[in-house]
Amino acid sequence: MKDCWDKSLIFFQIAGILVIPAVIAYFGWKVDSTLQKNDIKIKYIEIAVEILKDPPKEETKALRLWAVDVLSEYPTIKFTSEALIELKKSPLPAPIFLLNPDGTKLLNPDDTPFTQPNM
Repeated sequence: MKDCWDKSLIFFQIAGILVIPAVIAYFGWKVDSTLQKNDIKIKYIEIAVEILKDPPKEETKALRLWAVDVLSEYPTIKFTSEALIELKKSPLPAPIFLLNPDGTKLLNPDDTPFTQPNM
């Protein structure tokens, strides 16, 4: 019986040596693939936002519709149908405030400190 256990132990040790690196490689590949897909989605969204900043024109109508489709497809938080219709008709509004490059302080577009209104 001990001989059977010894053979089983050797088998599982060899299997572990072969299987564990393969499993780690597979999951590493899956994570990398997901990150690459997310990067592509982000780039599409950035392009779409740049297109939608300009006022709608007849010559860029198809491009604007593509940009709206991108914004309806990729974001985690979806636009309402009313918001998508509005994006087709109007340029994106300018931001009300911005973050400092270090990400800490809110600024108005004219670089003055942003203060929240009293509510």
